[in-house]
Amino acid sequence: MPGWSRGRGLGLATAGGGRATITGAGAAITLGTDEVRLAVRALGRGDSRQTFTDAALSEVGGEVRRALAEGVVEWWRSLPGGGLEHGVTIDARPRGTGALVLHVAVAGDVAAHERSGDEVELRRGDRVVTRYAHLVALDATGARLPAHMSVADGRIVLSVD
Repeated sequence: MPGWSRGRGLGLATAGGGRATITGAGAAITLGTDEVRLAVRALGRGDSRQTFTDAALSEVGGEVRRALAEGVVEWWRSLPGGGLEHGVTIDARPRGTGALVLHVAVAGDVAAHERSGDEVELRRGDRVVTRYAHLVALDATGARLPAHMSVADGRIVLSVD
């Protein structure tokens, strides 16, 4: 697949000539002179929560995957025509009650700013560097689930009902 490289991590091409390097700690995305770092750091339901730090990497079918825990995989892939898709596959329903909540850490040269329930802007000062958008959540059968995103404590929060 064009855009892959090996080194300290696995790389992906992004829109506008950007570059993403995925390591065990998450994704470092370079867009011009700006760097955006993203990684799922926690997920859970109600009072039950798992936290994550470094993870083992693999490359499967055009995706770079981070094995966060048994049955929890964070993945990244380049999209045709540019862009980068980020997802999480969870093999079993997490313990607890209520909405499933995932926390995506944001670091680098940007800060997360909530724009709507389906979009977060990643800004450097007043300038929008990129957007984290188009949230889709599917159950094990492929049915779409109600979901929205917000920002709390500098993190992107993904909530799936």
